[in-house]
Amino acid sequence: MLTFIQRLPYLPIPADYSKALGELSNSEPLELIDPTTGHLRYQGWGKYPNKWLYNPSMSKACGRFKKFWNYFYIISENYLVTMAHTDIGTLRAAYVNIRNIKNMSEPTIEVKVEDFFRQYITIETEKNGAGVYSTVANPDLNMTFFQRPESTSAKIDISGITGQNEIEADFIADSKGYEGISSVSETYHDKSRHVYSHKIQKKFVGDLKINGKSIVTCTFQQPCLGIFDNGRGYFPYVSRWIWPSTTFKVGNHEVLINLGYSQDNPHASFDAVFVDGKLYKLDPLILVKETEDHWKWVKAEQSNTHSNSLKLEFNRAHHHSVGVEYPLDFLKYVIPFKVDLDANYGFYSGEIKINESKIAKLSIKFDDVFGFIEDFHALW
Repeated sequence: MLTFIQRLPYLPIPADYSKALGELSNSEPLELIDPTTGHLRYQGWGKYPNKWLYNPSMSKACGRFKKFWNYFYIISENYLVTMAHTDIGTLRAAYVNIRNIKNMSEPTIEVKVEDFFRQYITIETEKNGAGVYSTVANPDLNMTFFQRPESTSAKIDISGITGQNEIEADFIADSKGYEGISSVSETYHDKSRHVYSHKIQKKFVGDLKINGKSIVTCTFQQPCLGIFDNGRGYFPYVSRWIWPSTTFKVGNHEVLINLGYSQDNPHASFDAVFVDGKLYKLDPLILVKETEDHWKWVKAEQSNTHSNSLKLEFNRAHHHSVGVEYPLDFLKYVIPFKVDLDANYGFYSGEIKINESKIAKLSIKFDDVFGFIEDFHALW
């Protein structure tokens, strides 16, 4: 799990700071629960549900931190591979995570490095005529991303050591023919700060080895499907997002389901589905947790903007939860800090209906395709 800390840029702390935190700690029913149905809901393309979260007192007390992330995941026949590096506030981190889909109780193989004060991780991004390089350099992990201008493909090279395991990876990730989600929006309380978010499906060709043995092999004839998520911007400290995602083939169709709810920046949240590389918008979906292991999404009753639809259910097979709660005594101020991260792995079933007039109507049913739901909540 990634934890992060950040200096308070505004001093002194206002008198109503504790009140604001008290309101914030009780915000979940206002933030996510639909008052009519009582169900957990997504905001979809909507506006901020709780403007009081961004009142001047909270803004001055908490300020904002700068985020950057460069994130790939690949779903192969047997493994989920996650490769990422982030630069969040004073924290830099990079990791490679390998999970066995066929046996999710098997321990995850992971190389992870964290640097709270940017002392021993170097992240450099260089733009020139040849392309864009992004490099993580550390004794335990080296990670390089390279993409040429106007090219749909990116090169990924990774080498790392964790315990008794040596990891090597070499992939080409190509998004030719795929549409993506890209947005630039003003933050709610500061028009000068902008948020950039980019998500796009990619085909991966390459090889990942552990101790010299190939465990993930993706070929031109049988490429692996995955996603590239790149973003940077300024967000409030208040942070909660729920991210369900999966990508798979059914018949002759390629599907990417990549829903999202973000309290920080709803303009970058979305309810959409990708079929054969094209994005189709959906009406806002309501997430219903029937049990801790069985979740489903249904369309909000009053939403009829888009004719496409998605019925989706998730059966959780493995759950990993990490929580951290402690006071940070930083610059003579004690800052309450709590992070919860729930990683839910399991299988999706459902049906996609595309009813847009420009194409023939399409119905795609799918059962038991692997995917995950990430639920992250950071509270100051």
